[in-house]
Amino acid sequence: MSQRLLSGGDVFPRSSVTVKLSTYRAPSGAPMGEEEQQAYRALIVDVVFIAWRRLHRPICLWEICFGVDVFKNGLGQERLQGVQERVQSRIDNDLWPFARFARSKRTVDRRVNDAASPEYYEDHKARIVCVTPGVYQPNPALFKEPLEVSA
Repeated sequence: MSQRLLSGGDVFPRSSVTVKLSTYRAPSGAPMGEEEQQAYRALIVDVVFIAWRRLHRPICLWEICFGVDVFKNGLGQERLQGVQERVQSRIDNDLWPFARFARSKRTVDRRVNDAASPEYYEDHKARIVCVTPGVYQPNPALFKEPLEVSA
């Protein structure tokens, strides 16, 4: 520390150029474009709506990301796929035009927050809402609009 103070600079000189191997990949992975973010938001909304129809309850971030098993009267189970499983199946079938890997849970959590924000929709109505921290359901306001009656 005293050497640093005397010289007025760092103890260990730093190079202005960092050399990385051609195989280097940043820890955060490839940056996400707006189209990929929209695709993730759409998958998240689908998962939340399907879970609402099948489970009749809100679902948590873990279930949105990784899915949940649905048991039916003890007769068997059905798998409700999470976002990562849906992305992976699209990658396997060459239907995913973005990064060739499913994003992390943290990334999915961020897109869930986006999907619950009205600013990402043309009509400024969020498709999903947060019931309690980390638990989401379809936005009830989407279903409370009066029906138009033609005269």
